[in-house]
Amino acid sequence: MIRNIATLLSGNALSQAVNILTILFVVTALYTPEQFGRYAVVMAYVGILSSIACLRFELAIVSVPRESAASNMTAVSLVTAACFSLLVLGMMHAASVLWGPGFLLGVSPAVIAILVFLKAGDQVFASVLYRRERYLSVSLLKLLQAAILFAGFYLAGQSGYGAMGLVISTLIAYAAFAIAGALACGLRRMLRGVRVSRMIALARRNGDFVRFSTPQTLIDNLLTNGLNFVLVGLAGPTVVGYFNFLLKTLKAPLALVFGAVSQVVFRHSAKFAGEPVKLGHELRRIARIAAAMLAVAFTTVIAIRLGFGYLAVPEEWAGLRDFLLPFAVWMLAPFLFSPFATLPVVFGRQKRFFQLATTFNLLSLAVLSLIMMHGNVATAFWIVGFASIPYFLAMNAWLLAVVDDAHAG
Repeated sequence: MIRNIATLLSGNALSQAVNILTILFVVTALYTPEQFGRYAVVMAYVGILSSIACLRFELAIVSVPRESAASNMTAVSLVTAACFSLLVLGMMHAASVLWGPGFLLGVSPAVIAILVFLKAGDQVFASVLYRRERYLSVSLLKLLQAAILFAGFYLAGQSGYGAMGLVISTLIAYAAFAIAGALACGLRRMLRGVRVSRMIALARRNGDFVRFSTPQTLIDNLLTNGLNFVLVGLAGPTVVGYFNFLLKTLKAPLALVFGAVSQVVFRHSAKFAGEPVKLGHELRRIARIAAAMLAVAFTTVIAIRLGFGYLAVPEEWAGLRDFLLPFAVWMLAPFLFSPFATLPVVFGRQKRFFQLATTFNLLSLAVLSLIMMHGNVATAFWIVGFASIPYFLAMNAWLLAVVDDAHAG
């Protein structure tokens, strides 16, 4: 398992370097925090909706035991994503009519619906490759996507297209990942043995993804991406720009790294669920590695904060300094738990996990909003960030206890 994680991490390193360079040297040089903040609000819609566009059936592609079942779940996921995207198109059109084009910051409902479908498709094709343990292919696809984003952001910025240029560049990058992902999976092999009757039967059999994983994922994404809506309303688009700068340069790289860890842990746990002693040992080792990585990340943020005055930061981005540490604490805390977020699926604890995670996430969002309503954004993130740490550690302890109980049983 460690070797597979290392393969993904080494492959993702270059794509993450490209993404970070894009933000540091393209976005900060060619866009204002306000423009980047407006783009971030648009992508918040996409992030929230695309996370549930497949109703989380893409997780079943990795976990089902037979290849024929995986092929049918792939078809279920793609069909569900297409239907959901059409629903999004109708919802966004209705919202723009009711509340005006400002609701979507001037972006067409069709563009948002296409982005949702493409991003969901990216998740499906990545799941197929994860199942086949083709981790290098996933890394190469992410590198391709990062390179297209870099070029697109640069050309759009030079041409003065502003936030809309960022959105169109992202659409092209998502489309490139989807097309290349479909080719890498092999359409004939990927959809071999697909039958409508089998799709319906497997969708029903994996209904827990819809009942528990989908609402939990929606709430998780509302907490993360939905904060853009809260921040733009209470603090303005400039602070949204600061927030998303750190999301892209700190949380997003770590999310891909820890997402790779989570996928490998998920696949490994599904294969060795019948050997809980071996599995528990591996999971505890992953927990120690994750904690060490987060300690290094936060130490780096502290060093940047202390030396901020010596960095060549454009004047309009100078206000970022005051938000670095509180944003970082809030963003890093969930990674204590994220490597094990798929274990409830393996051990049949989705309902309990949904209840725990939903309660905490809703409380967190409420506390953040209430404190920010009194005008103190940094304090809100300090409080909720530190409160999250014991919660995520407790969730880790619970899941490891579930693995140990499987051994005892």
